[in-house]
Amino acid sequence: MQSTPTSRSRSTSSLPTVICEAMPMLPSKPILEPIFLNRPNASTPTRPAGSVALSIDDYEEITDVYNGVKVWWTRSKSFPKSNVISFYGRDEERRAYVLTLRRRHRDIVVGSYLSHVLSEGKAIAKRNRRQRLYTNISRDNNGWGDDEKMMWRHVAFDHPATFDTLAMDPEKKKDIMDDLVAFTKGKEYYREIGKAWKRGYLLYGPPGTGKSTMIAAMANFLHYDVYDLELTAVKDNTELRKLMIEISKRY
Repeated sequence: MQSTPTSRSRSTSSLPTVICEAMPMLPSKPILEPIFLNRPNASTPTRPAGSVALSIDDYEEITDVYNGVKVWWTRSKSFPKSNVISFYGRDEERRAYVLTLRRRHRDIVVGSYLSHVLSEGKAIAKRNRRQRLYTNISRDNNGWGDDEKMMWRHVAFDHPATFDTLAMDPEKKKDIMDDLVAFTKGKEYYREIGKAWKRGYLLYGPPGTGKSTMIAAMANFLHYDVYDLELTAVKDNTELRKLMIEISKRY
């Protein structure tokens, strides 16, 4: 399914509308990529190289089709009314996305379409986000103060390693990749059985045997950030616990 800007040839003023304000998956310039709004259980096609990303301008309209249901998205803005006269110009504008649909399609749109849009939006944001390499900061050298966000410092993670370039037994490589995929899809299962959703791998061997390369390949495969914990910079268990809690907040 493809979302493309169109102009309506007939009025839809009689159709019910849903106003979605501050939707987390749509920033001020929402990215609409070809074929990203797919039908459920359909395989997600890859984005063609060099494809153009579109954005919705104010009062522009986008038509979308979901399981045979046609809907219209527009972006609007308004200024809250106020009786107070200000010398600093207008109040801050409020932006909203207006979803117009036919009344008979309300159950489908509210029941599954909006959830699908949100999940696809989060997936797009995750794919577009640059990976990071985090390193913990020593309290002695920098001081955390009350800002625990400074416990970790990050740089862009641009390691080129992938499973395609990793030199190891093909069967073992496939086992690891299958295990990683099963882990990413098993969050609900872990919740149902009452276990923490986490997975650990123990890598050992002398320097130069590919431990760091394996970690980089895993991170690139899952599009995860990497945290490099320097234990010599950690004073005690309390400090270590704070570092671990700060990691969990990011996922």
